[in-house]
Amino acid sequence: MSDKTYNVIHEDIEIWYFIENEIKKIMNLYGFREVRTSIIQSINLYKSYLEHSRMYSKDSLDDLIYKLRSDDDLCLRPEGTLAILDTEVSEKAIQKPQKVYYQGPMFRKDVAMQYHQVGIEIFGADSILSDIEILQLAQRFFANIGFKNAQLEVNSHGCQRCYPEYLKQLKDFLSMNPDELCTACKTGIIKNPLSIYKCENTNCIEFGKMAPISIGYLCTDCSESFKLLKKLLSNLGINFIINPYLIMYFDYYTQVVFNFSIKDENKKTIIARGGRFDSLAKRITKLPLSAVGFSFNVDEIIGVIKDIGAIPKQIKVFTVCILAVAENMELMILQVANELHTHEIRAIIEENIVPQDKVNRFIKDNKHNVYLIFREDLIREGKLMMISNDFNNDKIAQDTLYLSDIMENITRTKKQINL
Repeated sequence: MSDKTYNVIHEDIEIWYFIENEIKKIMNLYGFREVRTSIIQSINLYKSYLEHSRMYSKDSLDDLIYKLRSDDDLCLRPEGTLAILDTEVSEKAIQKPQKVYYQGPMFRKDVAMQYHQVGIEIFGADSILSDIEILQLAQRFFANIGFKNAQLEVNSHGCQRCYPEYLKQLKDFLSMNPDELCTACKTGIIKNPLSIYKCENTNCIEFGKMAPISIGYLCTDCSESFKLLKKLLSNLGINFIINPYLIMYFDYYTQVVFNFSIKDENKKTIIARGGRFDSLAKRITKLPLSAVGFSFNVDEIIGVIKDIGAIPKQIKVFTVCILAVAENMELMILQVANELHTHEIRAIIEENIVPQDKVNRFIKDNKHNVYLIFREDLIREGKLMMISNDFNNDKIAQDTLYLSDIMENITRTKKQINL
């Protein structure tokens, strides 16, 4: 399978269902409403987006998006926020703050991939309250899906008055020390001094830690706002660290910017990014609109869950596998499966006969909770074999039981396994 394509199958779909359910639960808890936008969008919508990028230009538009046809202005949606801003949500937010979220496939040509993005945003509220609410929601959501140690990192980009001075100081500092930079950073700082923070060269990384930082150039208003943010986070018991090198590569971010990360051994993975993007909201809508939010990639979240072994207990569904080691068992297998399904017990029928000498291997490979095995010698007595796996306690139990006692035994086993 190509690294640029991703099909959701087997265990991944169970994790996917779990994440989707947790998204719905947390959105309902906080009063956010879902907005579903078209996958087909206008290219013109994204030109303004690129004007604010320190990494791209308008000329790179064709390299970033998938056009439907070369001669029209329609494309596949590359991200979700602009599509939301292009709806009536923005007009409603002028009258009353709008708490919304979106989820769905996005398409990026520069990395030749489709990915599933979720975004949570508040439009029409410019108070510190909305900033904190977004951070609280994000922390609770990640804890709910098993990332209880997710680290919140915060920084401030300041405002249009103080941030340009920081960029000037950073550029001057880097320009005065060109020998400390790799070739790419030497040429890159002319257009974008922040490019040093995306460089993977060890020398550039270390040198970047000595450069000026944005929070050192905050104006009085931005400094007081950032102090209040830190105070409220501390008083609410939200664990966070200040990361002065946390940079967003779009000019429209102002005030608070943040990310959430997971650290496993020596590997750090960013699982979500966000901040306040009033400038973008105003530019796209032509309205005095404020906005704050964050987004994450579901495909990446699933990968992290699997990498760190954080598969939640809720998606480990109690499962009964029904199989036969002899022929002519179809009717009894279907009757037993039907009874289990009637009692809302997940039951999977193994379509092929499993030879007696292959049963142990089959059980080891499939790892279901219970196996109901139809053997010809036992069926003559009105019985079958039941093998149960208690993975939590690493126990395997085997017994023969009458067909009439199946539900009683299955119910008891499910309670014992605690699923």
